[in-house]
Amino acid sequence: MKYFLTKNGVTIDKNRNIIPMDESNAIYQKYLDFLKADGTVEQTDLLSDFEIDLAKNEAIDKLKKECYDELALTDWYFVRKMDIGIEVPVEVIEQRNEIRKKYNDLINENLS
Repeated sequence: MKYFLTKNGVTIDKNRNIIPMDESNAIYQKYLDFLKADGTVEQTDLLSDFEIDLAKNEAIDKLKKECYDELALTDWYFVRKMDIGIEVPVEVIEQRNEIRKKYNDLINENLS
């Protein structure tokens, strides 16, 4: 079995599974046995599946916040409509739909 140290300092196996640092865990015991037998843990730019998922989720959260911030600039049109009945201009509705589409496309890219 080969082990690697990710760029974030997490120990993973060749299948990118995180090695739990828990002495009662059998996987960790195998890792310790590997080290005791003069095994070498290679430094790598790889990330564990968990780290990849975490990075994707952080990127998606950032995109959602950016979308929210862009939409917030035109929210007042809808408040005005609810408050005094003035219709929201079609251009604003189209702009908001374009913003949503842009961010939904970017989020879907991050999910793949």
